[in-house]
Amino acid sequence: MMKVGGMKVFPLEIERILSQHPDIEEAVVVSVKDHMKGEIPKAFIVPNKGKAPTRTELRKYCQEHLPSYKLPRRFEFREELPRAPGGKVLKSILQSSEDASDRVQPVSDLQEELVRIDRRILSLLNRRSQLLEQSADDSMALIKDDHLQRVLDANEGPLYDDVAEQLLRQIHSSTKFPGGK
Repeated sequence: MMKVGGMKVFPLEIERILSQHPDIEEAVVVSVKDHMKGEIPKAFIVPNKGKAPTRTELRKYCQEHLPSYKLPRRFEFREELPRAPGGKVLKSILQSSEDASDRVQPVSDLQEELVRIDRRILSLLNRRSQLLEQSADDSMALIKDDHLQRVLDANEGPLYDDVAEQLLRQIHSSTKFPGGK
């Protein structure tokens, strides 16, 4: 059991729902630390041969079958899951690999690191504006649902999709007219 924002969530319930998806051979859910909710579910997915479900499809599928606090916030696709000699999935290995990848490297000077990141963001926004300036197609500046979904499919957190979507929409509207026109 994990506690997501104070609510009890059982990984087995999420695994059963995911396992009913026609493109999924196997699904395992572990808890991941989250700054806002304490823990959140992460699903490790083994797709059926020849199938390639997307994060977006799986999120929508889960939304149809689970309350929002039980929705996996992250998905990781694997060809196979680690197993004990008896065939049982070793969730502890998945959990420990998640814990290790989730660790943020300590920063000696947080302020300098944030300045470096913000400068990179500004550079990318300027590049986006330059590309739009060069484009003769005004519709390129408008955010399209398929474009937004392709970007959000890569979201591995810790920003939730709704927050990331708001930020992307704001970026798109701010860089729609280069030079602030």
